[in-house]
Amino acid sequence: MNLAKSHTTLLTSNTWQDDVGQPWYNYDQQDQIPVGVRFNVRKLPDGRVSYWLKNEQGITNEYVEMKDSGCIYNLNFESSGVPAFFKGKAISSFDPLLYKEQNLAVTAVKRAKGYVKHFEALSKDGMGLFIYSKSVGSGKTHLVSAIANELMARYKKNIKFVKAVHFFSEMKRNISADKSDLCARSNLFETILQANLLIIDDLGAGSQSNYSSDLLYEMISKRVQYNQVTLFTSKRSFSELAYDNSTLNLIQQKSLSILLPNENVSKQIIEKSNRKHEQLLES
Repeated sequence: MNLAKSHTTLLTSNTWQDDVGQPWYNYDQQDQIPVGVRFNVRKLPDGRVSYWLKNEQGITNEYVEMKDSGCIYNLNFESSGVPAFFKGKAISSFDPLLYKEQNLAVTAVKRAKGYVKHFEALSKDGMGLFIYSKSVGSGKTHLVSAIANELMARYKKNIKFVKAVHFFSEMKRNISADKSDLCARSNLFETILQANLLIIDDLGAGSQSNYSSDLLYEMISKRVQYNQVTLFTSKRSFSELAYDNSTLNLIQQKSLSILLPNENVSKQIIEKSNRKHEQLLES
């Protein structure tokens, strides 16, 4: 990736779109653009891709790549397991105004952005996140998926997203005396262990058995040992999780907390996301 020039002006219209279908931002709109997220993407005739990035100091620069890094994001996303509904969504797509407790939601978004901004420093210490709200539909999966998207786009991270209840049931299903099943367990477990960044969604859902507690401890302890980052979402607080203290201590040791309001706003989030499609039907 080669630095082409410092940002001076973007001569454009608010109604324009770039070559990947995103809004084209003019100079006066650059404060709306998240740090580290590509915008004003242009596919050049020679096969290269031009785009803009804003750094932590608020300075916007134009870059030219030989290969569209969106292809790398697409490949990483398809193998990540992040729900398809959240593909391409940045943290800016998370709207605090949907909540009655807007201050708490605003703080959650701020901490999520801070995590992405300082990910390199935090990941060196193996620090992940614990995103908590007791309410169904409070946006936990949305927020963690948006964080994952920005980490994949900005840092090219290999991310693995798993639903806790599905992971534990799949692992248990593969345990038997049959050698092939043991191999299947090993392969699945190794895939989880080797991910640059692991997301465990809805931790504590379903039965919290001795088996799931032991497996979770084995997985988390090994990831902590190798300084790998893990992000969690949960409808249960630390004190409500029925895992052994050793497991909970490991999670707390390597997790920063993000609290979301105890409000079900999933319907509003879906409606807001689909509004542009509804407008197409009415046009």
